[in-house]
Amino acid sequence: MFKNKKITIGLFIVFLLLFAGTIIKRYFITPEIQLKEVHVQSLSKETFDLSKFKGKVVVLNFWATWCPPCVQEMPMFENVYQEMKNQNIEFVLASDENSEKINSFITKNQLSIPIYHLLTDMKNLGIYTIPITFIFDQKGNLVAKKMGAFDSAGELMLYIQPYVYK
Repeated sequence: MFKNKKITIGLFIVFLLLFAGTIIKRYFITPEIQLKEVHVQSLSKETFDLSKFKGKVVVLNFWATWCPPCVQEMPMFENVYQEMKNQNIEFVLASDENSEKINSFITKNQLSIPIYHLLTDMKNLGIYTIPITFIFDQKGNLVAKKMGAFDSAGELMLYIQPYVYK
């Protein structure tokens, strides 16, 4: 009886470690993605992958209208976009929600920043939590990433500036 109890406890511990590893990998380790892996559709129905923007710094943010932290950081993205839109930079805010919902959100919040319908499944990119933001340099290399919402437009600028002014 004592031997079976040790085996049961050992198997339970192994299960817990495997489960914890999966949770940590899924929710706390940000994925490494490439521009060519991300396919979007503009709200005017143009479909492309983000390698189209090679040669520019790309700020890629995954978000949703139902996500309070995502909605909270939208004004920050809008402000930074307005400040930097004439630079060699492309902002891509991508949501997998339907275009009607995205358009309604844009209108309600009076946004001019480019927002796209995400065609690639986030889980296929290793993304299980939003908001999450990736910064790519002009060569298309992933150079910075942030899980969770930015606290301020200044924090967002700190992530972007080193790559825009090179």
